Amino acid sequence: MPAETATSTASATAFPTLPTSLSISKAGLVAAKTAESCLRNRRWYSPPMSQPARPKWRVLALIVLTVAAAKALYLLHYWYGLPFAHGPVGDSVVYEVQAVSVRGGRFGHPSLLAFSPLYGYLVAAIDGARHFGRVVWIQYLLGLLNVFLIYRVTKPRFGVTAANAAALLLGTYGFAVFLESKLLSDTLGLALAMAAMALWLGPAFDRGSSRSALGAGALAALAVLARSSLVFGAPLLVLAAILPWGSAGEGLRLPGRLRRGALVALAMLVVFGSYGLWTSRHAGVFVPITYQSPQSASVLRASAAKWDESFDSVRIDSDRPFASAVDLVHSVEQDLDRVRAGDDTVAGPSLIGTWRALDLGSIVRAAPGKLLAGLSDYEKLYQYGYYGERSVIPALWVFPTTFGILFLLGTIGAVALVRKKGPWALIPYLPWLVGALATLALYHPSSRYRLVMVVPLSMLAGYAVSIGVEEIRERRRVIAWAAVALCCGFLTLRSASYELRHPAHWEAAVAESYFAAGDVERTHQHLDLAMELAPDDPKLRARVTFLRKRSPDRPR
Repeated sequence: MPAETATSTASATAFPTLPTSLSISKAGLVAAKTAESCLRNRRWYSPPMSQPARPKWRVLALIVLTVAAAKALYLLHYWYGLPFAHGPVGDSVVYEVQAVSVRGGRFGHPSLLAFSPLYGYLVAAIDGARHFGRVVWIQYLLGLLNVFLIYRVTKPRFGVTAANAAALLLGTYGFAVFLESKLLSDTLGLALAMAAMALWLGPAFDRGSSRSALGAGALAALAVLARSSLVFGAPLLVLAAILPWGSAGEGLRLPGRLRRGALVALAMLVVFGSYGLWTSRHAGVFVPITYQSPQSASVLRASAAKWDESFDSVRIDSDRPFASAVDLVHSVEQDLDRVRAGDDTVAGPSLIGTWRALDLGSIVRAAPGKLLAGLSDYEKLYQYGYYGERSVIPALWVFPTTFGILFLLGTIGAVALVRKKGPWALIPYLPWLVGALATLALYHPSSRYRLVMVVPLSMLAGYAVSIGVEEIRERRRVIAWAAVALCCGFLTLRSASYELRHPAHWEAAVAESYFAAGDVERTHQHLDLAMELAPDDPKLRARVTFLRKRSPDRPR
């Protein structure tokens, strides 16, 4: 036998050809032929999954850099285009007073007890009362940190596509960017709430790690001290820690979950108790969170009947037509003096105020309407005006994500998650959601009260986007996801079409800001313009009269 024939025969014996008569799938036949070819050519067969994956951080880096540049452009325009950067308005005045009090060593000042205290300490630490730009840029960095954290939390649970979508949605949420430029506690509270959620959604918390449980509880308590409206979400976090959820949490037995919940509660109590002892030492009254009895009771009573009106009209139950945030500080000071004098008729320090004077029936009846108003796409708030500012700063239009888009996509993601993993999988996302809903239903449907909802909603919305992308790639339910995209576009256009609903009150806010900055001439110019726009508005007249009395030196 010739050598060539022998070699061919041996090769055929070692590597027999595949019989074509076997009934196998096309994919299996291709795989078998590929393996046969690799063996004939004396090389190993490497499946596609063993190939090096492309880096996934490039998309995130592009998102963060784009958001950072857009935010910087907005802040620069805001700083040089509006007076609010140099003359705080409303609640910002109180936070400014807080910082000045802390810098002066007056830790028991009523402003620190009347409002969320942690933010005032932060502003004081960076001397933000005199250098307001420092506060703005720190909040700018906190906003970027939130974008990064939402990516890190979402990626292990829903994948890279969902994480990128969540980061993009949160980074382009215009109202959050708007608040970053204000001397308000919302950005700090959102960052701490995000950090707490990053811990309790991590694998260590899922396994019952003590450090993770204590850290999540401490961060949640600090978030409440930074933004007291988050207080309703804190006990829900303890409950969520006890319930079974997550991949590893399903195997954690009840004693382990009870221990985990106890550690979360313990961390919260330590933080609140420490601050209460601090206030007891410096103010003579134990205030673990904030003292808002005079305000809260009146807000609950008034908002039950007039929740659809401006919050300025229902802030304090008073005979005066106008009451500023500084007036709240004065009322708290008088209340505390009565407590120190031994007057037991005064309601104790409480966030929710004195319930004895409330008509609970009217509050319950008003709750559905306030919830619907709070969950609308309109950014309702007081003092500052989102739409008024957007009308004069074009850079704010670069952030197209609205609350309506987050709520729509988040709802789709929640339904998909429940269908895939069951209702228990939704538990870790509920504390901040339900807590914000309780605040909206009890108090006032302000957009600031629902801000914390964007944390879980962004994650669930990112999950919905990832599902939509995958199904579109596989040409499934294309029409349904096209309808969702059209709804998102409609919400964006609807937000773009919102006119300034209260231009007169916007002008009054601008006047108040000029007054705080010491520009008397422009103060009265904008007060006159406000009265020309709404001469029959009683609330506006009271506000204008109040400001004119405080700045009587009107130039001729």
